[in-house]
Amino acid sequence: GGGSNRRLVLWQDALYACLSGDSLFGKGTDHYELHVHESAELSDADKSHLGKLVRHAHNDFIQAFYENGIVGLIGFLGIWGFVLWRGLLSSLACAKKSDIRRLGLRLGLIAACLTFLAEAFFEFPARSPCAVVVAWSALGVLLGLVLREPGDRDSSAASAFSPGPR
Repeated sequence: GGGSNRRLVLWQDALYACLSGDSLFGKGTDHYELHVHESAELSDADKSHLGKLVRHAHNDFIQAFYENGIVGLIGFLGIWGFVLWRGLLSSLACAKKSDIRRLGLRLGLIAACLTFLAEAFFEFPARSPCAVVVAWSALGVLLGLVLREPGDRDSSAASAFSPGPR
């Protein structure tokens, strides 16, 4: 089997393991390679890969689920989803005001974050220091920008995520 078939088998094994036990908190961060062969029936059945160490699921979302459970996966997706959603809303506000400079910066940061997340679906950039520094820096700068903007004037409830004096 080729690389894409191998990935699908790795994904199936990892998802099966997640759903059959340890699904709430997972097996532990960075424990994929320690535990994968406990339940890797499909990938271990392929004799062409015998003796080869499997270190990553080749999908950071599945690996996050495997290692940190549904709690960790929701946390990971929640952080990225929240910041990207706020970035999108901020971009729309900039576009409405024809503020091209601020719009361009936000769209560039969103594109950097989405590129990281797209690659995370097929590879493991969360295990690469270079990719991690770029992605989390882009996410942090985007978060900093959107938190500095004035909030919804119609909202009377303040939250920890609204900018301005508390």
